[in-house]
Amino acid sequence: MSTHKTVIKIALFLCLAPAVVLGFSYGRVEFLTYTHKSEFYIPSKNFLRLGHLNYIKVFDYHRNRAKVLAIATYPASLSGVSFKYRTRSFLYFVRTNGAWRVDYEKVIWSGMGSADGYTFPLYW
Repeated sequence: MSTHKTVIKIALFLCLAPAVVLGFSYGRVEFLTYTHKSEFYIPSKNFLRLGHLNYIKVFDYHRNRAKVLAIATYPASLSGVSFKYRTRSFLYFVRTNGAWRVDYEKVIWSGMGSADGYTFPLYW
């Protein structure tokens, strides 16, 4: 009977552990975004080579630095056919004299195939 209980405990752990990890990860990003999103407003006209900013998620936030995921849509054309593609980029901000500025950008994923990384937690 103790073997049966052990198997049940292991099965419950294997089922619940991913849910706890994902819940904590998404919860943390959503909380940081809700709390600090307004500090990182990025006008579309100034964003990453003429793309349209869809949304941002704050992945990491400290007193003088932050890591923000930006999802943008870009117009493109191939053989006369117009279409839009998305990119995901991490924008690394630093605070200088009380104002946030983008220190550098790292493209994580691009619909055109120039980058094929991922984020955790996943955002589309």
